[in-house]
Amino acid sequence: MSQTLVVSVLLPALCAVFAASGDVLEHHYKHLSRRTYQHLALQDPLTHLPNRHYVENIAEQLLKEASQNQKICAVVLVSLDQFKTVNELHGYATGDAVLKQMASLFREEFADPIVISRFYGDEFLIINPTVNTLDEATSLARQVRDMARRPIQTATYRLSIQCSIGVAVSPRDGENLAQLVQRANLAAKRAKSIGGNSIQPYVTGMEENNRWEAALAADLRYATLDNQLNLLFQKQNQTRTGELVGYEALVRWRHAEKGQIPPEDFIPIAERSGIILDIGAWVLREACRAAADWQDPVAVSVNASPSQFTRSDFSGLVSTVLMETGLEPHRLEIELTESTPIEDHSRVLQTIVALREMGVRVAMDDYGTGYSSLNTLQAFPFDKLKVDRVFTQSLEDSPQARAILRSAVLLGHSFGIPVIAEGVETEKQLNFLKEMGCQQVQGFLFGKHLLPGQIKSAREPEKRRAG
Repeated sequence: MSQTLVVSVLLPALCAVFAASGDVLEHHYKHLSRRTYQHLALQDPLTHLPNRHYVENIAEQLLKEASQNQKICAVVLVSLDQFKTVNELHGYATGDAVLKQMASLFREEFADPIVISRFYGDEFLIINPTVNTLDEATSLARQVRDMARRPIQTATYRLSIQCSIGVAVSPRDGENLAQLVQRANLAAKRAKSIGGNSIQPYVTGMEENNRWEAALAADLRYATLDNQLNLLFQKQNQTRTGELVGYEALVRWRHAEKGQIPPEDFIPIAERSGIILDIGAWVLREACRAAADWQDPVAVSVNASPSQFTRSDFSGLVSTVLMETGLEPHRLEIELTESTPIEDHSRVLQTIVALREMGVRVAMDDYGTGYSSLNTLQAFPFDKLKVDRVFTQSLEDSPQARAILRSAVLLGHSFGIPVIAEGVETEKQLNFLKEMGCQQVQGFLFGKHLLPGQIKSAREPEKRRAG
């Protein structure tokens, strides 16, 4: 057979083979690409953990297996506390590093059949379909919290991260993933609302509480705009002489429909929602404006939370308000409350130093009830120490309260700063505080709260004495 004939016979066959091979290869690459895409679609690109879509795909199977094996399926939602602050203060690269290291810790600790995912933003979801009791589910949550507490070293910072954890279990709290996640999320929010770094199992009624809080937060955003906030002032006096030394400004909220809302109800909501920044600025401005008009040029004390110190240019705000109102800096005292943990000590210290350089005094408020009062007192240069009312009001019956008050006065003396006790309502309480050397007091014994108009203005003419 001639070469020409061979070529003419084999060439079409070879072309057919190559064409078929090309089709196979193309099909293979398409299948591989589709699988790769599906894999990427179910994986979080930052932490390389399964994402929410992956969990939603396998949730029904996990719940079914737990039921068949007569087990409880535990859903643990881990929400990092103050993660927004990490991003704002240290940058998003640091925030990403925190999430990646947290994911790595969880991946190393837990194996199948436990499923770990980055569920949303700063939240991780851990599902264990082999739990026997709610106590075991809570124990799993404690294990997660202990892991999250380990210091995280990034390229630039060494950070201690805390988390709020919510726990829901099937079938008690729901029979599908959507219900269980929703209720674990409500429980995590509850854990965050009581101070963070805690574990909260879901309990019936959390939905209603959450709806109430969400509605109140929405109304609170308009409270300053709609003139629903007002200030009251409480006297602060020298313990031995009774001489007036200042007033503390206290904010109150009269809701247009619900009436008076107690501060213990709306201040925590303001803290958690960030509305405290607007409310704090309003209180500062109104308190300074009122004090600048007093006939007696005593001090005015205004409360501020750590979030105001770290999440805004608080010292800049104070400087602006003093210039606007004409209040002399030495008459303003900022009371730093430990209503939330102090996450960024360096930023708070920087703010305190800036305030003191202006001539503004800074007091530590609610001593004895905060997250780490002794550490806070040691870390920051306070000008005054304020003891919470709970100890003053218990001192007649509680040896422990008397001991705490004595120790606070001794601490104040050793730091060279005055101590003021809140909540003084009886002569017996006042005499006890005199004996221990407490320099200043505040409470109803010296009069009830005053409206701004009840404090004598510098513009009012002096009344002539009769005779």
